Amino acid sequence: MVFSEITDELYNNKIITNKFLFSSWVKINFISKNLKAGEYKIIKHSSILDVITQLNKGTPLIRYFQILEGSTQYKLRHDLIKLFKSKKEKFDIPKNLIADTYGYNYNDSIEKIINNINSYSKRKSMNIWNSRNKSIPLKTVDELFIIASIIEKETSKNSEKQLIAGVFYNRIRSNMKLQSDPTVIYSISKGKQFDRALTRKDTKFKSDYNTYYVKGLPPSPICFPSLSSLYAAANPKKNNYYYFVADRKGGHLFSKDYVTHRKKIKLIKKNAN
Repeated sequence: MVFSEITDELYNNKIITNKFLFSSWVKINFISKNLKAGEYKIIKHSSILDVITQLNKGTPLIRYFQILEGSTQYKLRHDLIKLFKSKKEKFDIPKNLIADTYGYNYNDSIEKIINNINSYSKRKSMNIWNSRNKSIPLKTVDELFIIASIIEKETSKNSEKQLIAGVFYNRIRSNMKLQSDPTVIYSISKGKQFDRALTRKDTKFKSDYNTYYVKGLPPSPICFPSLSSLYAAANPKKNNYYYFVADRKGGHLFSKDYVTHRKKIKLIKKNAN
């Protein structure tokens, strides 16, 4: 954007009332080349000096974009295209991103925003990984993202996350399948909307992401986890539980053995009737 365009933009938005006076002031002071284009929040009735000072500093307005906890690559792509009214649908989205709120500038490209989110996610996740409980049965930060993504989908209660992480690690150490329902949903939906109840038949769906079908971790995260889920995955609460079931009150009931687990499932169903 050249100086004349900046002047026109300020005039059209009623920031300045006299283009000639503004242009003359700027040129007399030899600062036309120092003005930086961007999106600014300028207080109404600001003086010419205040406007020029703001444009000269070049500190544009920060907008904010949120990656929701538990959202997927498919959802993020859709949101970015909608937000920026972009016709470009083929842009890379890293799998290991952290669900959080991110700042960006009006002129930023989708690629720049994604790169900034990716850099933040790498830095934060490596800090969590480096301070992890070294006894957890994970080898890489990639695996940490995978477990954290499953935890994110299993519960929205931060108070349960470390406990659920402990359950998954107990199962891994005992060579048991994770048997996590959210992985079944992801296997079928590929991260798109899933609007029906799971069935027993669904748990037999053949997919590397279905932890009822395969043993061990899925190939990659099933969603974007929050910082709290990453922390829980890195610092589980030690326990003797191997099973848990949703209590239909927003939390879960935990069990040490399958017989007790089945009893709790029956009790929940009975109370729901």
